[in-house]
Amino acid sequence: MRNKVRTPTFGSDAVTKNYVDNRISALKLASSPVALFYRVDVSSVSASDPGTGKFRYNNVNQTAATFLYMDNITQEGFDATLFLVVNDFKEEFIIHDKNFAINRQRWKITGPAVIMPDWFQVPVQFLLMDGAPFTHNMEVAIILKAMDTPTSMLAKQVTSLKTRVTQLEETKMPPRSEQQRKAMYAAAAGKSTLGIPKSVGKEFTKSDKGGKLPKRKAKRRK
Repeated sequence: MRNKVRTPTFGSDAVTKNYVDNRISALKLASSPVALFYRVDVSSVSASDPGTGKFRYNNVNQTAATFLYMDNITQEGFDATLFLVVNDFKEEFIIHDKNFAINRQRWKITGPAVIMPDWFQVPVQFLLMDGAPFTHNMEVAIILKAMDTPTSMLAKQVTSLKTRVTQLEETKMPPRSEQQRKAMYAAAAGKSTLGIPKSVGKEFTKSDKGGKLPKRKAKRRK
């Protein structure tokens, strides 16, 4: 099995290859850990906006909390709303003291986050704690590993697209229309206006047996 998809035969397929490459990059990024920095607000347990860059628990006993109330803006000014609401974090996440990681808590998100005006509610389940509970205004890092199910779906999509591009590239079909023939000969001469590489044009023209072709490729019937 190949590790690399070669340059597609058709100019339009090059767009597909670029899409595949971009989606692979997105897939790698999506599976990487992400750190969100907040300050802990233990002055209240009310279901309300904790303030910019802060989050609070819905219970004075942090390990008994079932919701985290988080401002949409982190300490670094990043809007984390879509990141938490759109993605489905099936895996566990960690909250640890930014300056002393031994103080940490392990949690699991149990359902989709609920968007509120300028903040959101995250349903959680406590798993374990090392060290002491967090104190008021303490700086913490929330370490998340992104999406399990969406990543699997994306992986299947990328695999399907890579297979299709490889099939198109390896087929090396001869021209099916004068329009296509012109595009390939222009590419072979280094004058493509469709972004077709010169090497692809040369390989393609080698398979051209000549003869009359329709002006345009016939459309497939549905």
